[in-house]
Amino acid sequence: MQTRLALLLLVCITQYAFSANILVAVNGGAGHVRPIAEVAKHLVQNGHSVTFATQKLAEYHFDFNSVPFKRIIWANESQDAAKHEYQIGYDLFIALAEKPAAEAVFDAFDEVRKNEEQLLIKLLDAIEQEHFDLVLVDVMYLHVQMTVYQKKIPMVLNIPTFFPTLMDINKPAQLSALSLQDLTSFPKRLYGLVEHVKFLFGVLGMFQNQINEFKKCKEIPQEIRDGYTLGSLFETQENSLQLYTTTLQFNYLTTAPPNAVFLGPYISEGFEKPTAELQTWVNAHSSIVLAVFGTTSRIKFPRMKSLILGLIQVVHENPTTSLLLALAVDNYETMMQVLKEEKQESFLKHERVNIVQGLVPQKWLLQQKNVKVFISHGGMNSVQEALYYGTPVLVMPFQFDQVTVGTHVQDTHVGLTLYNDNGFNPLLHIFVEHSPQKYHFTEKEVATKLNLLIRDKSFANEAVKMSKTMRHAGGTKRAVDEIEFVIDMKGDMSHTVSILSRLPFYQRYAIDIALVVLGLGALVSYLMVYIVRLVLCRATKKKQD
Repeated sequence: MQTRLALLLLVCITQYAFSANILVAVNGGAGHVRPIAEVAKHLVQNGHSVTFATQKLAEYHFDFNSVPFKRIIWANESQDAAKHEYQIGYDLFIALAEKPAAEAVFDAFDEVRKNEEQLLIKLLDAIEQEHFDLVLVDVMYLHVQMTVYQKKIPMVLNIPTFFPTLMDINKPAQLSALSLQDLTSFPKRLYGLVEHVKFLFGVLGMFQNQINEFKKCKEIPQEIRDGYTLGSLFETQENSLQLYTTTLQFNYLTTAPPNAVFLGPYISEGFEKPTAELQTWVNAHSSIVLAVFGTTSRIKFPRMKSLILGLIQVVHENPTTSLLLALAVDNYETMMQVLKEEKQESFLKHERVNIVQGLVPQKWLLQQKNVKVFISHGGMNSVQEALYYGTPVLVMPFQFDQVTVGTHVQDTHVGLTLYNDNGFNPLLHIFVEHSPQKYHFTEKEVATKLNLLIRDKSFANEAVKMSKTMRHAGGTKRAVDEIEFVIDMKGDMSHTVSILSRLPFYQRYAIDIALVVLGLGALVSYLMVYIVRLVLCRATKKKQD
């Protein structure tokens, strides 16, 4: 209550300096709503009027009562909407862990499309009823972007994770799970290129299918639906400022869009306070390994067995190291089955082990100097939070994007990943579907990698450097500055990007020249083959005569 009154007072003091009417539209998933909600809160603190549009699911991840938003628009306002949306998301995440990466991406976008359609209908009403100076949109909401662009409202896109770009073909693509070291191998580079091209064509097909579905929605005006095209989508994104909630150093992009700004994670100042019991336990231990796996990651028995036995080994081998392990209900029960089968129930009572069933105040814990290593599922928010506070990470990924995060953690030497390619054959998997998230690891790998992170201080040193880089990028404060700049420029981004970006796409990347050269090369090759065959035929005929 005191926080809300303080924000209201701040708004009253500052609103006459520079006040804009801003609409925020974001998916309700934790990795999407938390960063944007943090920016929206600071926009309110700067005196702006903010309307926040999202799913009810977002209430699980952000306290909307703590910020005096002008209005909150829910995609679904029914009483059990949050619970229903959470269950859909949970089931989707479980399914994604079993599917090939490309198929998982397409299924995720299809689920987003369903809630985006509900939200877009309400956003159209809001846009018709009042003037907005700017719309801040989640990059996943493709049709909200195109609609706002048609309405000629200045727009900023928020991108919370690695997002593939068309020309980034020689990099560890999000779906190939390749590391930088892998790119020294020609077969793996070839595999990565093929996966990238396949994914791009798949994405174009998926976008077109989504556009076709939205065109069927009669509640969206016909003139708006007519503007939903692939060309319109690309034009929209090229003419909107793109805010990446990563640093360029913690991203695989090599050809960043000209309208992109890399801000690092949006870390809020506040955090959930620990219980007195937890705080006492943390203060009593000098070196802690913290393990948290999110709310939707389900650890199956074989992985749980390797994880727990590896952790037991580490605790026994390091007499000054303690373990704080937080597990959701399903995962806690699986762990108990492992301990019972391995006759290791005494591990629960070990003086340096604290196993929590449920959630822990993760951000508060990561700020403690005695938390030396963080074991994570590889969610972008969690990993960047740990690195923001200079804590090395051991990633145990469950889904395709988490595999990429883990690989990048290892490539930048700020941690390690339990992912391994399990004898992956790149040439074979050009033709046979590969699901990197179905990897396997042993208890020995857990113990070896965790011991390395505990004992080798070079990981902690690199994590501290990454922390400084992330803080220097600007985070929430700079995001607010960039948004206010776009409002001040009335959405005109032409003076903020390279003049080359004004060229058509095919000219910018010399695609027309490449096609002409390839065509001429093919023509010359054909003529040479034709002439050689003609000469050989005449020589043969002459010899026969």
